[in-house]
Amino acid sequence: MKIISNSAFDSAWSTRDVEALSSSHPDIVHFREFGKSLFKGMLAVMSLIWENRKNSVVWIHQCAGHASLIPCLAGKLFNHKNVVFAVGVDSACFPEFGYGHYRKWTTRVSTRLSFKYADLICPVDSTMIGYDYTFWPTKHTRQGITAFLPNLKTPFYPINNAYDPNDWGVDKSWHDRKVDVIGVFVSKERNRSFLKGIDMLLHLAEKSPFLRFRIIGSVAKGTQVPANCEVFSNCSQGELRAHYNESKIIAQVSITEGFPNTLCEGMACGCFPIGSNVSSIPAIVSNFGLILERRDAEMFEGLVSQALCIVDSGLSKPESISQSIFERYSIQTRRSKLLEAVRMAAG
Repeated sequence: MKIISNSAFDSAWSTRDVEALSSSHPDIVHFREFGKSLFKGMLAVMSLIWENRKNSVVWIHQCAGHASLIPCLAGKLFNHKNVVFAVGVDSACFPEFGYGHYRKWTTRVSTRLSFKYADLICPVDSTMIGYDYTFWPTKHTRQGITAFLPNLKTPFYPINNAYDPNDWGVDKSWHDRKVDVIGVFVSKERNRSFLKGIDMLLHLAEKSPFLRFRIIGSVAKGTQVPANCEVFSNCSQGELRAHYNESKIIAQVSITEGFPNTLCEGMACGCFPIGSNVSSIPAIVSNFGLILERRDAEMFEGLVSQALCIVDSGLSKPESISQSIFERYSIQTRRSKLLEAVRMAAG
């Protein structure tokens, strides 16, 4: 049996999945043509399907949408099996700021058909299946796949992202960390800044000149950044680990997320987490941090003050926060579940 991993975009975790599966399936193919262009990707994927028309194939798609559509439709014709990961954008609809596959008819159709004709759906968190949304006043108070495909018959098998202790870890005590709050974002447009909660972080920085803030990534052009907030462009994994280890608190107050890697990475480096009450974030934070119940600047300010008191008093330990990530979201567990997903899809 051949496995084809179809990544519509490059990511470290999709590459790790290929590496994890290659030990038992050495002929695995990492298909990334959709990263070049949609048209070239469609031509290449049809060619690959035809080349393997007589073979037993399991496709693993890293997101539902245009890239997964043709293999899922062709699966019934050539008896190929399809496993589709639901990562967040394919499980959400926020037309107020232009986010989610269900807000446009093109991505809505390709996402729905991909999920319908897939053999197995692997959400990165069980909330991607469906949950009641209360964090921000959106039109769609029910989010998740079943909110937009209520009659879907395809089975679900949630598989969380995973984190390697060789990549992340506690290198400094909280006492030695000079940055109070860190946020890791890529947001060149104002609607994405709103989505990720960058505006709330900058607002708090402006109100709290005695605290130090750091943003890793980018902010929208023309954004006023207070003097006590540093902005670093995207960096290597090693540099990112160093940034986390210079910070006491990691803030992930997004309006929506799938399974936020940056939150987990920061916690794996011992940062005290503050997260929004959306999708997987409350489960990730668990009892190791604080949850922002709704998008409210004053409430966020109060949580940061509370978190700093916890950090300064030593009521929590960075090592405990870090260890919780590796225990709950281990590489070994993800690999086992990936192999089980392939087996389930193959029948």
